[in-house]
Amino acid sequence: MRALIVIIISLLLFQCCTEKVDTRTPEEIGRSVVDRVIKETTFDFEYVLQEPVIDLQVIDYKNEYHEAKGVFYSLASLNVKEAAAIRFGLNFSGTVKIFCNDKEVFRGTDNRKAEIKEIAYNLFEFNHHFMVNVKEGDNKILIKMVTGSKRPVIILREVTEEHEAPLKGKFNNYFANLEIGKVWMHCGPFRTFGDIPNTIDKIYPPEKEIRNFYDGNKEYNWSSSKDRILKKLVIKDSNTYKRESTLEWHYANGNTFLGLLSLADKLKENDYYKFVQDACDFTIDNFSYFKCQYDKLYAIRGTNNKIFRSTMLDDTGAPALPYLQIYLNNSDEKFGAFLEDITNYVVDEQVRLSDGTFCRPEPHKMTVWADDLFMSVPYLLRLAKNTNNAEYYDDVANQVVNFYGYLFDESVGICKHAWFDFSKKKSEVYWGRANGWMIWATSEALLYLPKEHKLYDRIHKQFADHIRGLVSYQGESGMWHQVLDHRESFEETSCTAMYIIALARGITNNWIDEKYETNLMHAWNALKRNISGDGVVKDICRGTGIGYDLEFYFNRKRFDNDPRGLGAVLTASSEMIDFVN
Repeated sequence: MRALIVIIISLLLFQCCTEKVDTRTPEEIGRSVVDRVIKETTFDFEYVLQEPVIDLQVIDYKNEYHEAKGVFYSLASLNVKEAAAIRFGLNFSGTVKIFCNDKEVFRGTDNRKAEIKEIAYNLFEFNHHFMVNVKEGDNKILIKMVTGSKRPVIILREVTEEHEAPLKGKFNNYFANLEIGKVWMHCGPFRTFGDIPNTIDKIYPPEKEIRNFYDGNKEYNWSSSKDRILKKLVIKDSNTYKRESTLEWHYANGNTFLGLLSLADKLKENDYYKFVQDACDFTIDNFSYFKCQYDKLYAIRGTNNKIFRSTMLDDTGAPALPYLQIYLNNSDEKFGAFLEDITNYVVDEQVRLSDGTFCRPEPHKMTVWADDLFMSVPYLLRLAKNTNNAEYYDDVANQVVNFYGYLFDESVGICKHAWFDFSKKKSEVYWGRANGWMIWATSEALLYLPKEHKLYDRIHKQFADHIRGLVSYQGESGMWHQVLDHRESFEETSCTAMYIIALARGITNNWIDEKYETNLMHAWNALKRNISGDGVVKDICRGTGIGYDLEFYFNRKRFDNDPRGLGAVLTASSEMIDFVN
């Protein structure tokens, strides 16, 4: 038995001694990732049919009829699995009646422009609401529109009690036997009779029977919605990551390009810098078309739609980072003009708690997300540097201090993902990347905030306390886990890279003790194992909202080269170049 044990130990020792050591330098790691990003970025469009998205129903009578004046009807079927009371949100321009199973459920007049108002991911703000009692199975939905002075548009969506709860109903084509691909059928225009009250209350043929009509002068046929063609950014089939183009206006691409700029500066690599410049130029040069798709074609998920949604820091401060960094480098006024609205939003329009802390309307109103410290602080710091406005430095310092006040758990030394103002409580889980956004943003504050600022020392202490807590949860492999205090959750790449950034900056700038170099090198060597020789970064957690339990975070999907981790990997590589040399 003793001999067998000796043999086993000898085999294990032999395996350890012969295991291949990854000798790639930070520069080689960074270059491999950048080269793949450049290779997989296509500055081109393809043409696609516009399709309904996220169950948002948009009826644009100007698109359906050349002369959009008069009375129009639209028809669909709403299918539900069981009888229910459903609440709908509605924006429109004109005068509208809505019928469900031939019973009037809504009427109203609104002379405002009908707009889509998305205030968070899949969370919309509506000017009108109404309730519908529906039966199990198919329910006939008939909309009557009398056009007014603005473009006649109807925007309709079911509103759930809980944000992102499953919808109860699904819209289908009323003529199911015809296998028509489009949801809505339209009929009109019928002529008006006198003023709007007389017209809206006049009973036209579609309210009596669903068929084609002939009034002696004109034949009225039901027709399906007309097709619209959109331009979409090309994503090659060979790409590692296919969910969004690298050129899409997105917070993750913003920090990817910021990391790429950092590496370009460190390596004095003009080709890398030019690539980011070209990407930003591409967005600005095509801005008018993107805006047309969003504003006039109601392409709520069209190319670069988030520029125009602009209702959160995800849409503004984070994706604009490379634009502001380039503007700092070369003072190109084209970039300055482009950034004006974004700056106005970040500084003056983003929702805040009463103490000025940035917050979001999801999953509950006035929720503080750890993510938003990074979505705001790096932008404000660069803005302060550009303008020499001390108020921006003050805002940064207050955000960092307040975020830690709401999210940091002193008993364990790490942060929760969110804080709910309505309950005055933190969320349940210590998510890895949430802590990554916090510590990365705080390292930015320590780099660029004037050291004489009254809150600098306090932020320094928060940073050191957070680092102390984070290293206590580092896994045996050197990686950190998706849920920091649960090692049964998967090892996650983006948070590990973010902690490497903080550790490297902390040691280099003497913010933390050199003893953490052991943790840093252990993490860096582990991270390299998740990056292939040709620049594919493994095990990056997908975009993640606020979860209420561990299972939500345990079950998040992972994607290779998800940009939510690429920026951190590139920035970590840049920081490690000086550290290991």
